[in-house]
Amino acid sequence: MLEHWLQTIKTADIEGFDKLESWQFGRKISLYTEGVVPDLKTTQVAIVGIGDDADDVRAQLYKLSCPFSATVAVTDLGNLRKQEMSFIIPFLSELLQGGIVPIVIGYVEDFTLAQFQAFHQKKNSVSLTLIDERIRYAPQVKTDNYFLHQIMSSSHLFNLSVVGYQAHFSDPSVISIFETKSFELVRLGKTRAALEDVEPIIRDADLVSFNLAALKLSDAPAQLDGSPSGL
Repeated sequence: MLEHWLQTIKTADIEGFDKLESWQFGRKISLYTEGVVPDLKTTQVAIVGIGDDADDVRAQLYKLSCPFSATVAVTDLGNLRKQEMSFIIPFLSELLQGGIVPIVIGYVEDFTLAQFQAFHQKKNSVSLTLIDERIRYAPQVKTDNYFLHQIMSSSHLFNLSVVGYQAHFSDPSVISIFETKSFELVRLGKTRAALEDVEPIIRDADLVSFNLAALKLSDAPAQLDGSPSGL
């Protein structure tokens, strides 16, 4: 079943994998590699990559410590074979139906829309939290290029939160729309000053999407549109 959806992980292509210690993340989790099929019945969290760039993220992720390996069963399932929404959504839906939480490593915002649609196949209402430097919504633009257009028009959206946005990147009319709808907006300054206030927002969300643009450029230089301010 997995071979229909996924490409196996080639550890030789992941920089530094052969030098990992036994305590590091890449050695503590299960990997879907050639000849090794993970047990999805025991998997609680699944990492899924979309696009070849996901291996660059893995190279850094695998180096980290993994203190929760005894309590949470994590499996890296490799990369999806296709990047079309019609392919991503049913796969993520299958994971969710099986009680597995997917962590998607992707490079375009539409993948958040795919996850949202997969979630609402499982439950009627979905709460979404976005961690981003700006509110990516433009009501005056009559296009679906903004993924939030489709999410905000969905009857399955229960709540929407945007954490870490910067006011100088935001259209005041958009902020007004969000406030009218009672969506939660937490500016960058407040996020940094009282990070503990953000924890309930993230905890209560069904789906969290983290855009690297939320980080300041000096800390995350691999951005297409970075800024000097951020988390």
